Amino acid sequence: MNHSDTFIWNVIIRGFTKNGLFQEAIDFYYRMECEGIRSDNFTFPFVIKACGELLAMIEGQKIHGKLIKIGLGLDVYVCNFLIDMYLKIGFIELAEKVFDEMPVKDLVSWNSMVSGYQIDGDGLSSLMCFKEMLRLGNKADRFGMISALGACSIEHCLRIGMEIHCQVIRSELELDIMVQTSLIDMYGKCGEVDYAERIFNRICSRNIVAWNAMIGGYALNNYFSESFACLKRMQDDDKVIPDVITMINLLPSCSQSGALLEGKSIHGYAIRKMFLPYLFLETALVDMYGKCGELRLAEHVFNQMNEKNTVSWNTMVAAYVQNGQYKEALKMFQHILNEPLKPDAITIASVLPANC
Repeated sequence: MNHSDTFIWNVIIRGFTKNGLFQEAIDFYYRMECEGIRSDNFTFPFVIKACGELLAMIEGQKIHGKLIKIGLGLDVYVCNFLIDMYLKIGFIELAEKVFDEMPVKDLVSWNSMVSGYQIDGDGLSSLMCFKEMLRLGNKADRFGMISALGACSIEHCLRIGMEIHCQVIRSELELDIMVQTSLIDMYGKCGEVDYAERIFNRICSRNIVAWNAMIGGYALNNYFSESFACLKRMQDDDKVIPDVITMINLLPSCSQSGALLEGKSIHGYAIRKMFLPYLFLETALVDMYGKCGELRLAEHVFNQMNEKNTVSWNTMVAAYVQNGQYKEALKMFQHILNEPLKPDAITIASVLPANC
């Protein structure tokens, strides 16, 4: 190996990153620096990617500083990796800063920001970014449309979702399974179950994600019997095995209809399939047991949880209130105040009836 050949060093760094050896990629980059090998715009993207995968914020910012110093801070290819890194680590403001300072943005840059806002739960910013991308003459691809449809789902924005559906048809993407699934999810979350069904029934080969989206659409819109009938069709027609997301999507049907027996069956299935512990499933179980009047079982699931977030605490507070246990709800609220997680608007709304 020619130790002075930047190309060979870049190939090795890329090899480490592509094989999931992220720390080794970063270490090899520093060795490259120590040996005085000149790094270039092909060196940094894979080192930045390694930092993002390891959530190594300090290392990532050091490399970002080096990029600015050597004049690569505005390179579109490198900047796209920086945006992705900051989004993965959870610093969306720094991703925005990189994006805003780019003199030239390509479709990858726009898609990264549209997706980043959507994953962060900021559907409005995602849609504004998507709209600006189109205004500037960029044509949306499947990745941008999928993210924008996800943003419509968050904001329950049916009109924009239907406009994107028209773009999907014009772009001849209506047979793309991931786009179809995103449309089903969007229509379901916007209350248009008929539209969701129409798209679902046109899918030739349905995967677990498509089935889950349709089951979730039924459950969110209080179609209790349809959600369970869809589960049966999934197993009988396509021989698809339910996964943890199927269980999470079904539980709201049980909660809304007071179907305790079905909820217990889902809980039993989750235990047999070793889906637990799983934060979102456990939270959905707490919600289901609370709404079905089984406070003891809700407490049992909650107390067994290895990890709790604000949503799970809120769900347990709501369960106490729904079952008239106001003193316990206030005690739990007091407990939340002593936790690292801060109470949010839902926490306050959940505990308010206990103070009346």
